Amino acid sequence: MARQQAGSAAYQDEHFGKIFEDGFSFSGFERDKLFVNDGTGRFVDLSDVCGADDPNDGRAAVVFDVDDDGDQDLFVHNVARARHRLYRNETLRPVSGSGDGATGATGESSPGFVKVRLRGTAGAPDAAGAVVRLASDGRVAAQVLALGSGFISQSAPELVFGLGARPAGELSVTWPGGVVESFGRVQAGARVLLVEGRGAPAPFPSRTFALRDPPPAGLKLDLGDVLGRVPVADVTGTESEFDLTSDGETWLTFWASWCVGCRAEMDELDQLDGEAGRRVVAVCVDVPEDREKAAAMLEDRGVGYTNVFLGPALIETVVDVDRLALPTTLVLGADGTVQRIVRGPVGR
Repeated sequence: MARQQAGSAAYQDEHFGKIFEDGFSFSGFERDKLFVNDGTGRFVDLSDVCGADDPNDGRAAVVFDVDDDGDQDLFVHNVARARHRLYRNETLRPVSGSGDGATGATGESSPGFVKVRLRGTAGAPDAAGAVVRLASDGRVAAQVLALGSGFISQSAPELVFGLGARPAGELSVTWPGGVVESFGRVQAGARVLLVEGRGAPAPFPSRTFALRDPPPAGLKLDLGDVLGRVPVADVTGTESEFDLTSDGETWLTFWASWCVGCRAEMDELDQLDGEAGRRVVAVCVDVPEDREKAAAMLEDRGVGYTNVFLGPALIETVVDVDRLALPTTLVLGADGTVQRIVRGPVGR
């Protein structure tokens, strides 16, 4: 037994030491998964198309409406590398609705949700274990207020109900002591506090704000950063400095000859070049063996904007070619400041 324990300890020391030394994960880069209910009783795996398939071994997930826009966002704690990820939910769509401002919308378009907070009076104030039901057009959705969820996770103590296109719903609560209480009709867009024994919802104010977009994966720059004179290569691989400052905007687009979206935007980029003081500078990320093919493609398409090729210095300071989605375009001000980042083909 003593030999077995000693052997196990030696294995763990060597094994885990090697893991940390090589930068590997504990469980083999098991990617996170995000499944979405398609409304037919099935769930669709959208992990790879929404960016949630992170390989950094997620350990805890917190579901809450961080920007208070009526849909729930996801905060994930990982065990390795990028320790925290915030995934912003953009699935909510506005629907028509009306209300009195106290329990719902403002008479204009209202998001199809109802947000609920609870306060117990007969038992614990947090009302953990209470079941809240929202009934609308013959449908009933129920949620339990839980203080913990999943593995070492705890979400915000509020419940968000989706209404879709329905303008309102009826709220009721089964409190932890077993008492069932009706709180009446609430409009879409309502944010209400339900206090045990009062029988009427009390509105609480919204605190919405905009979460800015993160830079695309693989882009080592962000809004406000400056690109001045940068080293680039020509078709032969010879490097030289290129000045990205100008009298107007510079649209710096990263592309590849094998990229379908890059080829699709060439005509539009050509129209942008020289329009209203703009200029387009394309940076091809093709490997050196394919540069002549890329140059021939541009010539065949008859584009007139400037094209250069990616050099080692740009890879070190601006882009990670293995991670950058193509095409990606940086809109630079006259002094080279990054003013806007366009993901995918450009659109005006």
